[in-house]
Amino acid sequence: MASEDKRTLYIVGFPLDVKEREKGCTLYVSNIEKTAEESELGSLFMDMSGFLNSNVISKGGRFFVFAQFTDSASATAAMKVLDGKKLASAPENGIRVQLSRTEFRGGK
Repeated sequence: MASEDKRTLYIVGFPLDVKEREKGCTLYVSNIEKTAEESELGSLFMDMSGFLNSNVISKGGRFFVFAQFTDSASATAAMKVLDGKKLASAPENGIRVQLSRTEFRGGK
């Protein structure tokens, strides 16, 4: 093969975490009460446009959530809708939803 020949390799089924993504597609959710239910946290974003996956993390009895979207516009729209929302399982304080400083890779 000549040195100027180029080939493109397409791999089907590549895991999501190795595909190129636009910046600003991951949300970070905090200020979650200890009484919150993990199932409710995991389903927060299900009906949001552009939602890809989420990962609920429990650390020291507290929950944090990372939610990934197809594009920054979808992530920003979800953030505006959910920031300050009170959870049925934890009605005391509203959750805090913001763009993640780092792009989370992985999820459920």
